[in-house]
Amino acid sequence: MDTTMDENELTLVIDDHGVAASERAAALVERGRLRWKRGDMRGALGDYNAAAELDPEGPGAELAAHTVEILNFYNHDLYNP
Repeated sequence: MDTTMDENELTLVIDDHGVAASERAAALVERGRLRWKRGDMRGALGDYNAAAELDPEGPGAELAAHTVEILNFYNHDLYNP
C-alpha cells in the first residue's frame, strides 16, 4: 500500500470492491493511522475494526485492541473534575 496517499485517495481504494480485500484492509489501516494523527480516535478505531473484518491476519485487529486500551486508559474526569 502506498503510504503517501491522502485520506480521499485511500477512501477510493476502500470503496472499490474490485480491489482485493487485503489491499482494502491495508488502505483502511492507513486511513485509520491518518485519522489517529488528526485526533479522530473514533474514526481510527472504526477503520481498524473494518480492516480486521476484511483481513483477520492483518494488523487491523491488533491496532483496534491497542486503540481500545488507550481509550480505556484516557480518563477525562481525572483532568476535568
